[in-house]
Amino acid sequence: MRDVHKTYDHSAAQLTRALEASLKRLRTDYIDVYQLYNPSTETLRDGDVFRTLETLKRSGKIRYAGVSCVTVDDALRCVQQPSVSSVQVTINLLDREAVPELLPRARAAGVAVIARVPL
Repeated sequence: MRDVHKTYDHSAAQLTRALEASLKRLRTDYIDVYQLYNPSTETLRDGDVFRTLETLKRSGKIRYAGVSCVTVDDALRCVQQPSVSSVQVTINLLDREAVPELLPRARAAGVAVIARVPL
């Protein structure tokens, strides 16, 4: 079972460093979708991560930004951000918490939803 309490560094410096390393490894100038993995609720509330994603988009290094979220509330917060093009949340036959509220809001905002743990 994965550790949902593990923390990651989503600071502007780390995201930029990681992106530059990926661009170098991939030998390309841009990445189509730059997906953040499990930022904490506090990180999302603070909002710096969204400003960083917007800066990376404006620089042309990423085309779209996505966020893999631990909770539906985190995904709902991300859907409201103009820099976010997709969110990934747990959606399956047993866990449909995201369906009633997130799916309509994501659709209205033009944000793609990626099913996490679909089986």
